Amino acid sequence: MTVFSPTEPETSFVGLLADRVFGTFFYANALSNIGNWFQNVAAGIVVYDLTGSNTAVGAVSIVQFTATMLLTPWMGSLTDRVNRQRMLLLGQSIAFTGALALALTVFALGVDGLPGVWPIFAATAMIGLGAAIILPS
Repeated sequence: MTVFSPTEPETSFVGLLADRVFGTFFYANALSNIGNWFQNVAAGIVVYDLTGSNTAVGAVSIVQFTATMLLTPWMGSLTDRVNRQRMLLLGQSIAFTGALALALTVFALGVDGLPGVWPIFAATAMIGLGAAIILPS
């Protein structure tokens, strides 16, 4: 049995979540990931409604994860040389811009008013680019 002295920090998971820095990062990251998965599911549903094609639904995920897979090694190298906090903010800003642009486009035009699936693919690629910057940071 380990006994902690009063000067040692709390190392349990609950203690980490109560930490101002780690807890804030953990909850913000969890919220961001939930938003990413909601976007991914919603994009697939909208693409299927527009095209009726299972292949097009798969292409949405391929666009997002290809951008992440291809760019992450270079972003990791860049992250080693620059401020990680700025990289996180940049990546989150890019992903947010893509998601917001898609949401506003769908809100303004409606799903049936979209000029095809390319706005969804473009927004998904931006979200993948943001993820490529965020993951190594």
